[in-house]
Amino acid sequence: KTLYYYSENQIDLDSLIAKSWSGLAWINLIKREVVNDANHNQIEQLEKIWDFGGWVNSIKRFFSYNEANYIKSANCEIWYNNQWINGDGDIVFKNPDGFIVGFITNNISAYYSNIVSIDENENIGISDYSLSQNYPNPFNPSALIEYKIPKSNFVEIKVYDVLGKEIATLVDEYKSKGIYKAQFNTNNLPSGVYIYRMKAGSFSETKKMILMR
Repeated sequence: KTLYYYSENQIDLDSLIAKSWSGLAWINLIKREVVNDANHNQIEQLEKIWDFGGWVNSIKRFFSYNEANYIKSANCEIWYNNQWINGDGDIVFKNPDGFIVGFITNNISAYYSNIVSIDENENIGISDYSLSQNYPNPFNPSALIEYKIPKSNFVEIKVYDVLGKEIATLVDEYKSKGIYKAQFNTNNLPSGVYIYRMKAGSFSETKKMILMR
């Protein structure tokens, strides 16, 4: 379930908390704190994940709007080594037609005409390994995970539960340089926090994702 908290004007969302039923009690999953402008647009989102009894910073998103109150640009920061840094995260918003669009990136600009077009401003060159946050997050029933390979190497991506039990192997093969996406299908898994880890040569990175039924 998700709890929504609104400001005094009962229009602007101040925060929300997503919870999951463990079978005995409701367990905290995600908390999102929101800053709104005078036009009731969300200009900042701070997302935290419940981890071992406390809220831990996860993702921060910033939005700017044009005169028609459509999103003009958005960027994302992630919490890493006790500081905010530029990093890939899920950015989701509605276009003027009401369709929800989402991207895994750290910076995006939107241009509106008769058709909405998106310029992700991504660097064409791939110089480092990277493992992106899954999209969407929370997700149900499946999630996409983007990863980048700067040179040919054997790549392994596995999913674990919070106790360290292996749940699934998403990638286990030799890959050439490039940008790839792996899909995680949850089947009959219960709601909760899951961990996915990528290994390629000496590179290793781990991230968390949340399944919400």
